[in-house]
Amino acid sequence: MGRERITGFGLVLAGLRAHPKVLRDLALWSAVEALPTLATGKLLALALEQGFLAGRPVLGLGWLAALLVVMLLATGASAMVLPRLAAIIEPLRDDLVLRLVTATLQAPGHRSAGGDPAAVTRLTGQIEAVRKLTSGLLRTARQFAFSVLAALGGVAVLDPMLLVVVLPPVVLSLVLFGLLLPRLAGRQRAVVVAEEGVAGHVTRLLHGVRDVRACQAVDRAVAEAGDVIDTQLTASRRLASMSSNRIVLIALGVHLPLLAILAAAPWLLGAGRVGAGELLAAAAYLTVTVQPALRALIQIGGNWGLQLAVVVSRLATALNVPDPSRRPQLDHSAPHPLRPRGRNLTVRRLGFSYGPRAAAVIDQLELQINEQDHLAVVGPSGAGKSTLADLLAGLLPPTQGTIRLGGLDLARWDPQLLRRTITLIPQEAYLFSGTLRENVLYLNPDLSQAHLTEVADDLHLHPLLDRTGGWDSLVAPHTTNLSTGERQLVALARAYASPSPLIILDEATCHLDPATEAHVEQAFAARGGSLIIIAHRMSSALRAARVLLLDGPRTAIGRHQELLRSSTSYAALYDYWDPQQVDISRPARTASGSDVDR
Repeated sequence: MGRERITGFGLVLAGLRAHPKVLRDLALWSAVEALPTLATGKLLALALEQGFLAGRPVLGLGWLAALLVVMLLATGASAMVLPRLAAIIEPLRDDLVLRLVTATLQAPGHRSAGGDPAAVTRLTGQIEAVRKLTSGLLRTARQFAFSVLAALGGVAVLDPMLLVVVLPPVVLSLVLFGLLLPRLAGRQRAVVVAEEGVAGHVTRLLHGVRDVRACQAVDRAVAEAGDVIDTQLTASRRLASMSSNRIVLIALGVHLPLLAILAAAPWLLGAGRVGAGELLAAAAYLTVTVQPALRALIQIGGNWGLQLAVVVSRLATALNVPDPSRRPQLDHSAPHPLRPRGRNLTVRRLGFSYGPRAAAVIDQLELQINEQDHLAVVGPSGAGKSTLADLLAGLLPPTQGTIRLGGLDLARWDPQLLRRTITLIPQEAYLFSGTLRENVLYLNPDLSQAHLTEVADDLHLHPLLDRTGGWDSLVAPHTTNLSTGERQLVALARAYASPSPLIILDEATCHLDPATEAHVEQAFAARGGSLIIIAHRMSSALRAARVLLLDGPRTAIGRHQELLRSSTSYAALYDYWDPQQVDISRPARTASGSDVDR
């Protein structure tokens, strides 16, 4: 089964439901914290009518002392509330970070598409917004729910007739606020989308600033950035304009019932239903308790609630990616688990698209890669070459068709065994904090020093080692002491030293000069095992035993000379490349002792 679809507020509710005991404690202490609200009116009325107005000041002071005791009790409860809020909010934030990072890494095409420029905004901005907004809304909800209920209960204790006067305007205010929320949500959503648009546009603009200047397009870039910023400004102004309506709702819910009490005061006092102290207490309930709580709900809760609704809906969109875990797993408890037979890779009627209505990136592909095979994959930009690499490596589940390795569907492989069998090196050269030795041995930590020296010999790493100080020199993920090509060379050495019998290089040599690229590919071909190269240069196709052309319906496979004769698309692609730019006839260095079993 696929993963259950994530909804916006489902993210927050799941985080809250994960801590039922903390929620119960929070509700309990919040109720204790609201006791002064419930008791204030009645105790003040008793202090006035039975104490001070009746000429018994000691009794009046006694009732005020009782109110002080209740307030001290509520103060202690307040101290118990904040730690319980933190016990809910901080784990929610941590869970969202983990889920978003996982979803971003699993998103189809995240690597081949150049990454998601809005992912950083979601991680650093929107998740922090969820943390703050959820915390603020919990505090507001507590204040409104317990304070207003306590205040209305206090009014009812004073006299039920007072509740009849107070309750209808408060309910009407809340109903109108609920009707206003959908339109406010639409305006708030437009603001968030506009902010993401600014972040994505500015990120792309900064990354391409050199190209902008080189193409004399500074004025155009500034104008386009101004349009995006103006869109955000317009959305913010429209939201502010509609938000001003909330002032009317506050007046309706608080000032109208207060006027009603004052208007009805002569009749209530004349009929003997209430005393002056009770009228004063009812007015205090409205001005001291109901008004701040309703203002918090409509202004703070409405504003933050709308922001939270929009932000979590955007996060939910990012988290609803195809779930790689939906592929069936091996039953390790079975007495005879499935085992692959050999290392032949067989692709039958393979298809993949990035959405149910999206055009197929890979469509009905048939492919057979035997052990010791050497295949180069070429095609125009956007033809699906990197997507095919992810599919063959088992990082993406196919939309249709099958991929079998050793006669066993990739979905049926033990994930750990699959990762040891297939090594994919992408265009981005990932280095880890540590030494060069640790980076190269990451996939095969037990490799001997003798074999490590052979890796350096086979890939011509010695100039790099001499310049940096040897195998024990330190590098970091964003190190500046290595060029982009040298970083790729270290990543290639990691794959070369691995025990994997199937290596996939997804433009992993694009920052090497043509001569070094030719030498590295020839070394990998002589290493043993199967080699699939997503070609950056057409020279890779000339060195491969077979070539796969990915170009939509013009997909073809064969040897280089065969494709030149049979495929006009391949011939056109080859004509764009200058075959004289590098001597591809230089023989490969033999990778002695570098077979996949070492």
